Amino acid sequence: MKKTIITAFTLLAVLMANAQINKGTKALGFNLAAIYNSNKSTKESTFNTSGYEMNRTTQGFAIQPVLEYFVGKNLSLGIGFNYSINLVNEKNTFGTSTSSSDYNLKNYGLQVQFKKYWFATNKVAFTFTPAIAAIYNDNTYENTSNNGLTDKNTFNYWQYGIGGNLGAAYFIKQNVILEGQTNFFSYSFNSESSLISSGKNTAISIIPTNLSLGFKFIFGNQNIN
Repeated sequence: MKKTIITAFTLLAVLMANAQINKGTKALGFNLAAIYNSNKSTKESTFNTSGYEMNRTTQGFAIQPVLEYFVGKNLSLGIGFNYSINLVNEKNTFGTSTSSSDYNLKNYGLQVQFKKYWFATNKVAFTFTPAIAAIYNDNTYENTSNNGLTDKNTFNYWQYGIGGNLGAAYFIKQNVILEGQTNFFSYSFNSESSLISSGKNTAISIIPTNLSLGFKFIFGNQNIN
């Protein structure tokens, strides 16, 4: 049994050593991400037995071109440009009073990242991508209450964050990669207050909220056997 385990690890090490992307390689990638989450919160009230209830649904998409330069074996430094649209619907109920809020959230961002590849076979690699980002939020807001009154507004603010993605890459050809990844950790804060956050809001998430899929094209000094 011990000999079998040692043999398996030796074989894995050989595979990982034979497949690599060399320093000096350049890559251009293109990612698309789908975003969807839904949450519900309730709170009891001492003034009304019905309490307070909030239902929020977010759906949207994001697009990100990324340019990478490999600063070491299987390790790249990249810069990405992010654009996303999120449509948020929030319904609030307090006793017999109801209101519905719709947010149209447009985000423009710049991201700096590292990406590390671990080859499991000559065609399949697992990836880890820590990144920092600055995002400008250009948003509109519309609220309609049960008395028929409608309130419209706009709110813009900067948001900064760090995070990490886990993913996998499949080498369709030596220089063409199909990649998928999802976030596993993120921390962000707003530079100022907004209508959907209180104060200079901070947020930490350890639950994946998006999945991205894209292609990457490699140029230069690669060595994938």
